[in-house]
Amino acid sequence: MHLLFFTLLNIVFAYGATGAGKTFSMLGSPQTPGVIFLSMMDLYNIKESEKDERKIDVSVSYLEVKYPIPNQAKLLDN
Repeated sequence: MHLLFFTLLNIVFAYGATGAGKTFSMLGSPQTPGVIFLSMMDLYNIKESEKDERKIDVSVSYLEVKYPIPNQAKLLDN
């Protein structure tokens, strides 16, 4: 994580079938933190440890895209 911290841009991309656990892997639960929570903890711990040596700005965004199948409800009824 420390090496990734000093790059300009980092992206996590989760792709897979519906129900495969992508959202849970990213978000987790209170008992089992996901990738986002664990990454943010590391990120801000590193930022805190480097605060005397450099100024570090952090910008974070999260986007979850759901692509519904047309007439998905009808398909599930059959």
